Amino acid sequence: SVDRLISYEKNCRGLSELVLMYCQRISDDALLEVGRGCSLLQALELVDCSSIGDAAICNIAQGCKNLKKLHVRRCYE
Repeated sequence: SVDRLISYEKNCRGLSELVLMYCQRISDDALLEVGRGCSLLQALELVDCSSIGDAAICNIAQGCKNLKKLHVRRCYE
């Protein structure tokens, strides 16, 4: 769930890799929290997350300065 993802983000600040596949209910708001709190994130893969749009991707790019790999596929918002 979205709430669970936000909860993980708050407790896993050392997270270096995150893969979200077929998460239709994950929205820009949830990824905004990841962008704010996961500064050590190095790899993010988003596949078939249809509620994620450009705003969330831009926020991840701005907030996750250590990001080296970004894979986005079939995220149509």
